[in-house]
Amino acid sequence: MKRLGLVALCAALLSVAPGCAQDPYKIPNTGDGNGGGDGAADLSVDLAPPDVFSPDVGPDINLADLSYDACIAQVEACNNADDNCNGQIDEGYDKLGDARYCDNCKGCQHLLALHAVPGCQAGKCVIASCAAGYYDVNKDPKDGCEYQCTPTGASEICDGLDNDCNGQVDEGVSLSINICKTQGACAGATAACKGKDGWVCQYGPDVELLPCTADADCGNGQKCDIAKGVCPNVVRVDEQLCDGKDGDCDGKADDPWDSPGLSTKLGDECEVVKACPNGNSDCDTAGGSSCVSGMCTPKKGRCRDVGSYVCKADKSGLECKLKTAGAAPGAETCNGIDDNCNGIVDDNVTDEQWVTVGVFQIFKYEASRPDANTTTAGIESAGRPCSVPNRLPWANVTRTEALAACQRVGGRLCTVAQWQQACRGPSNTNWPYGNTFDGSRCNGRAYDPTKDAPLVTQLPAQCVSPWPAGAGGGIFNMSGNVKEWVVTGFSGANPTGYELKGGAYDTPSLANAGAGLSCFYQLPAPAASLQLPTIGFRCCK
Repeated sequence: MKRLGLVALCAALLSVAPGCAQDPYKIPNTGDGNGGGDGAADLSVDLAPPDVFSPDVGPDINLADLSYDACIAQVEACNNADDNCNGQIDEGYDKLGDARYCDNCKGCQHLLALHAVPGCQAGKCVIASCAAGYYDVNKDPKDGCEYQCTPTGASEICDGLDNDCNGQVDEGVSLSINICKTQGACAGATAACKGKDGWVCQYGPDVELLPCTADADCGNGQKCDIAKGVCPNVVRVDEQLCDGKDGDCDGKADDPWDSPGLSTKLGDECEVVKACPNGNSDCDTAGGSSCVSGMCTPKKGRCRDVGSYVCKADKSGLECKLKTAGAAPGAETCNGIDDNCNGIVDDNVTDEQWVTVGVFQIFKYEASRPDANTTTAGIESAGRPCSVPNRLPWANVTRTEALAACQRVGGRLCTVAQWQQACRGPSNTNWPYGNTFDGSRCNGRAYDPTKDAPLVTQLPAQCVSPWPAGAGGGIFNMSGNVKEWVVTGFSGANPTGYELKGGAYDTPSLANAGAGLSCFYQLPAPAASLQLPTIGFRCCK
């Protein structure tokens, strides 16, 4: 009965203080003085509101246990307790929107030390703003305004700085124009943003850049890459490396060594020089070389080693390197070449052919230039005239030039009498082949009407004057092909001047029954300077 009364009393006491906070302490009930203590902490008042007291087990009632849960009114503070015993906790404190009481009364003042102005949203600490020079880049209020930055512009530029203080460097930057060279070896080059170095052209390894040790060496505000020793955006004005590459991006490789007007140019022929420490034995004496001052003199003629200027291995300039080795000495022929490598061109030629007619000799073939062949008449006008087969004749020649050419072989132009005797043969015929004109025998207009041009010196094969008598062979093209200068001219008053003999490839043959192609026909030339593609010569001696 006593215990039932105690329960009722407890309930009454608790009803007068329904809003008291939980007892912050767990106080053991050590007993009521008569051995009836419960021997354990007063757990029932600390587990959950409202406090419910379970008295100690025993026959008596000890009201001292109830006093531990009594509410003592204080000034309300933000501490998650009902300090003023009015049944409300932390009333008057805006824990959802006031930074001072946010986060369940803990407040957000710690953000001040993190360079942030604190705020509170839905009971959570947030950053309202940042102190000058600080930015909340990661949007995490736990570390405040963690990013220190000084803005240098509203827009990002390529300079290795975070201009807009958004935590990114040089993001989204671009150029409106390409600042790089794009010709030659620079083709395809573009600029890339390289942080503090700014925009840097991405040139390939073939491009020669200006060397530097400081920014001042680069000029125009360009920077020097000290580590590499070059201005990355400045291409050399002139190449320094002879390497077959267009190092200065002007569209031409190695132009300091391969430009018009240079005395020594890339690819030019050169003399290959060889040392001769042992004297002439180190030189090709058969090729006309000898040891002079420790170096072999260049071989001569066809024996000459032909070199060409190429880039040195170290790329510093040019050197002469063997291109074509010289040939061995050979028999001298009339070709404008020193075949026997004695330093004299066309001396004592072995292929020059003369025919003896009575007391004089005459070229077997119409004269040809030494550099002529089957397709070109050549251009050498100061060399020896040749009397050889299978060459186009020396045409477009004046009488003066023909005289000088014959003198170079110890001869002269033929007289009219000599020329006619050689043309008419031992039988003294009107044409080289007989007394009856035959347009198919020699190269006149009738021979090949569609091709008005000279033939090589031994064609047509049937256009032959049969000298020497009874020996076969003969003298070719005394009729047609090209007209031939003779040394004598007309002695009378009409015609006057110089004389041409034999007719040419364009001489008509039908008029006068081929008289223009005959051995006796006399064609006047108005001046010794007359020069036509139909006029040539041959020599006598």
